[in-house]
Amino acid sequence: MSSPYGFARTDEIGYHIAKRDRGFSVAEGNSNLRQASIVSVDVFGFSRETEEDRQKVTQAFEALNARLESTADRHNGRVFYGAADGLFLELPNADEAVVAGEEIANGPWPPVRVGVHQGNVAALATGELSGSAISTVARIQQAADKGAVLVSEEVKRALHTATISRRLLKDSSPIKFDRVEDLTPIYKLSFVKPVDEAALKRTNRRTLMILAGVTVAVIALVAIFFGRDIYTTLFPKHDHVAVLKLQGQGAGKDASEFADTLTDEIGYVLNQGQIPTVTGGLAETLRGPDKDAQARRYQVGAVLDGTVSGDANALDIKLHIDDPVSHQTIWSHEFQGSGDDLQTQVSSRVINVLTCSAQAMAPDANVSGSDVVALYVKFCDLNSDAASDANALVQLENTLRQLTAKAPQFSYGHSNLALFLISKSQVDPANAPALLAEAAREADRTVALDPKNADGYVARARLVAAPGWSDREKNLALAVAQPGAGPVANAFYTLMLQEVGRLNDAAIYSQKVASEDTSGDPDYVILIASSLAAQGKDDDADRALTKALQIAPNNPVIQGFRFHMYEWFGRWDEALAILNDDAARPPQLEQEEDLAASRAFIAAVQSGEPGPKAAARAAEFASVSHDRNHLMAAISHLSAMGLVDDAYSMAEQVPPTPQTDDLSVLFQPLNGALRRDPRFIALAGKLGLVGYWTSSGKWPDFCASGDLAYSCKAEAQKLAAK
Repeated sequence: MSSPYGFARTDEIGYHIAKRDRGFSVAEGNSNLRQASIVSVDVFGFSRETEEDRQKVTQAFEALNARLESTADRHNGRVFYGAADGLFLELPNADEAVVAGEEIANGPWPPVRVGVHQGNVAALATGELSGSAISTVARIQQAADKGAVLVSEEVKRALHTATISRRLLKDSSPIKFDRVEDLTPIYKLSFVKPVDEAALKRTNRRTLMILAGVTVAVIALVAIFFGRDIYTTLFPKHDHVAVLKLQGQGAGKDASEFADTLTDEIGYVLNQGQIPTVTGGLAETLRGPDKDAQARRYQVGAVLDGTVSGDANALDIKLHIDDPVSHQTIWSHEFQGSGDDLQTQVSSRVINVLTCSAQAMAPDANVSGSDVVALYVKFCDLNSDAASDANALVQLENTLRQLTAKAPQFSYGHSNLALFLISKSQVDPANAPALLAEAAREADRTVALDPKNADGYVARARLVAAPGWSDREKNLALAVAQPGAGPVANAFYTLMLQEVGRLNDAAIYSQKVASEDTSGDPDYVILIASSLAAQGKDDDADRALTKALQIAPNNPVIQGFRFHMYEWFGRWDEALAILNDDAARPPQLEQEEDLAASRAFIAAVQSGEPGPKAAARAAEFASVSHDRNHLMAAISHLSAMGLVDDAYSMAEQVPPTPQTDDLSVLFQPLNGALRRDPRFIALAGKLGLVGYWTSSGKWPDFCASGDLAYSCKAEAQKLAAK
């Protein structure tokens, strides 16, 4: 269970909010005492006991800092750090301070509490302020509840705006300071419903166009009172997601606190992912008797609601997404568990489903009817389980075929079917030609329907026969160039760049995946982790994989990749622990010969003795002679043990191919010795890599390495001359 806390200028997890140099019209500081109107802000409802907690804290700080800077800009103030823990704003006067505090308290995630005070401060040379007013406002803020603004007596007396003063209600509990007799009354600010001025202006402009020709007086009245309703009635659009406040049930506070935190996190992440979202008080209007009108008014196409019950040790979460037009439930899911792992799983699943399904709710999606939207939502949900549930794959194909039949003009239905069929062809070689032919038709259909659908170009890239890197790159470059290309396009471009050894470029596109994928999809997290690992950031990569396992604890690909990453960085005990865990060991490491070879390799590098090395060498060759599944790992192991001749000998005996093997392994850390040998260029030539490098002029990163005793281009020229 999380608990409130304050945060210092530099948090223990290393996050530091940078100070920004900008003009400030409040009287600049000097060493003398002066009066100042101060707002103190603290995040509410977070724990930092675990690594996952600390990552969420960092996200909360980033969001809060942006909110405070924006508020300070609007009110001619500035953000500063005080002698007490927390973030502070200095405003020109008490009225501005109270209004700014209200805006901050009513802002998006993270939840906060706010205190406002006016008193004497001393300006330090660093730009910070100190003095009794700072400690006082911090104490006032700490007494506030979640989302509340508490104001001191001094601020109330200094207010010039009567409407603000009337909204200050005396709190029953005064603030106690160091001495018992030091009691000061405080006031709680009652909120008024905020008005979205930008939205109102847009509505007014639209209304004036609709009602052109009517008298000016009537136009003004309609624009003010009925403009948005008329516009949304005449031009209905349902592309917004409403996140209602999840309801905590039961006598204890654990369920309610979990529900509040989960609601805030989902709403915030959806907003960060550029999903049109309705949250807070506006979303709650969808519970009222006029909910249909409110859904139309705010252009809502999906409503997330649900309950949380139980206690901290066993929570039961029931969620559902409803179509507000047809009043049908289009998705529901139940989760059980406890702690941060549960919150991560739930938020990731919901965000993944809503982010994916937003494609079907877009105004130009060519999707009509809640049954069609429900089909796409079902696909989005099944896709979350596809890596660990064979039954989900069967349902996934059936759902996509139903979707393309019922919504033939919906481009994302066709692009997802194309990508699915390509993946299926890789595990169903007997039917591969027919599957690939159908996939090609679906990809072409996608681009014809929507040339800006990046996934159509991704499908075309995947249809290029291996190696075909130049043609694949042309399509992938088109994909990532589309507006809002999304994580799929950037993910596949990252994979291609890793295959050809352009790891620095791959890191750029994996970072785009990280910024675009707000759901924490395990497949994307693995890709991000691999890029981090290639950059030598093993701790960051490990944290990413830990999060992926929280989201999808039964995903074997995540654990398998984690094992290889531990190998790359010489974390032998952790790698061996995965091999020795019979319950959690991924199936790709279960084959007897492969398992024996991996164990022997770890034993050899740990001992450094000739005997274990010889045993490991024999085990690697025995494994590959049994089947080629272990080939790339065996070559890597031999290289890492310094047995480079044996590694090249194995590659001669069982040649790797772009069609069957993951060539990105050649550019991973264990194969450093293999790449430092000039024979690597000849091996790369057989794989088609040299042809790509020379024709594109884009050489792998290792060619620029200072420890390379040969020139990649010179060796490539020798190879071409043969």
